Amino acid sequence: MRKRYNDRKNVAKSERKKRIFAVVVLGVVIFYALFVPPLAHNVLSGNPSSGSYFDDLLSYWGIVSKNKCELNCDTNHDGICDLNCDTNNDGVCDRNCDTSHNGKCDLNCDDNGDGTCDRNCDTNGDGTCDRNCDSNGDGKCNLNCDDNGDGTCDRNCDTNGDGICDSNCYNNGTCTRNCDTNGDGVCDRNCDDNGDGVCDRNCDKNDNSNEEPSNPQKPSTDTPWNVGFTNAKVKTTFGDAREVTPVKFTATNAVFDVVLNGANDAITYEFTIKNSGVLNAKVDSIMISPANEASDIIHFDVQGIKVGDKLRAGDSTTMTVTTYYNENGVLNRFTQFQKTATIVINYAQD
Repeated sequence: MRKRYNDRKNVAKSERKKRIFAVVVLGVVIFYALFVPPLAHNVLSGNPSSGSYFDDLLSYWGIVSKNKCELNCDTNHDGICDLNCDTNNDGVCDRNCDTSHNGKCDLNCDDNGDGTCDRNCDTNGDGTCDRNCDSNGDGKCNLNCDDNGDGTCDRNCDTNGDGICDSNCYNNGTCTRNCDTNGDGVCDRNCDDNGDGVCDRNCDKNDNSNEEPSNPQKPSTDTPWNVGFTNAKVKTTFGDAREVTPVKFTATNAVFDVVLNGANDAITYEFTIKNSGVLNAKVDSIMISPANEASDIIHFDVQGIKVGDKLRAGDSTTMTVTTYYNENGVLNRFTQFQKTATIVINYAQD
């Protein structure tokens, strides 16, 4: 009897040891399953910690929302930043920025992963979109759209920065207001001259939609003399340089308004000059107003054309204008400066 009791006691004791061992093994397995993969992933991928390993652990398993991460977030755990990326290590998001904290990119979005901005691009660093803007969140550009990727606006252009289209305004795939069909910066179809939203000139509903717009500053095409600027665009931008307003031009003068933030900043413009008349012409004078002075912080440099150059009837040429820091005039190489200047080119008959 006593022996049978001891046997049962030993069996019960053995079963308890087995259960304890099974619990310990199960605990080790659970620990490794839950804790080791996130730890190894953070170490191998170099992901920044939120300051709490428990928060990092929950985030890894998808328990914490993606917008928990504030900078250099790897939301899909592939070891590459895909949200709030600080590409220059200055502590500020430069690419795929989630400014609304909803876990989705809404500024400087690189949708195709090629390292360049495709949507809601902030080209001047002021924290607001100025190119390929998707203001209604449907994933498509509806303001300042650069459709051909040349760095200039092609559709729904907001030229004065008020958030409203001023040039080449489209509706359902068709330009309906202030259409610049030849790219010369002047409206020639469905023109809203007074800004009330209603077409005033060369309207589609009229028979005169192909009529050349009236522009007293532009030489008439039915006169023998017609030479001057026909197009202007930003060719390259260096550093943090930006335009306060886009360059404005007539046949013989161009007006610039720029801001340079550091000694390495510069903007280069490219102009097209054409002799559309029937008389041969030559460059009579090139003037920059105000003229470059030795003490000026910002200088303007004209290349590609000089006094005496000839432009025969029907010929075209290009001119570049670069605005840059004058190294000799800079006291603080990282101080912001703004300058407005006008370049005037006069022509004479050759």
